[in-house]
Amino acid sequence: MKKIVTYLMLISLLVNFLTPLYVNALTSGDVYNYIKNTKTVLSEIKEKINNKKTIPNYQNDVSFKFSVDYIEKNLNQYENSLIEQENVLDNKISL
Repeated sequence: MKKIVTYLMLISLLVNFLTPLYVNALTSGDVYNYIKNTKTVLSEIKEKINNKKTIPNYQNDVSFKFSVDYIEKNLNQYENSLIEQENVLDNKISL
C-alpha cells in the first residue's frame, strides 16, 4: 500500500511540475514567478522527504527506501532544470 501511495505521489509531483517554461504568451515576469514558486514548493517537498528519511521504516523497508530515494532524485533533476531555465531566461533578457 505504501508503495502505491508513494508512486501516486511521484506521478502527481511530476505532472504538476512538468509544465513547460517556453510558452510564448508568458512574460519574463510570469516565468520568474513560476520558477520562484516552484523552487519554494520543491524545498518544502525536500523537507518532507528528509523527514521521511528519519523514520525507522526508511531503513527497514527496501521498497519504501527506494521510492523515497527515487522521488528525491527526480526532484533534484527537476530543480537543476529550473536553474538552467532561469539562466537561459537571464541570458535572453540581457540580450
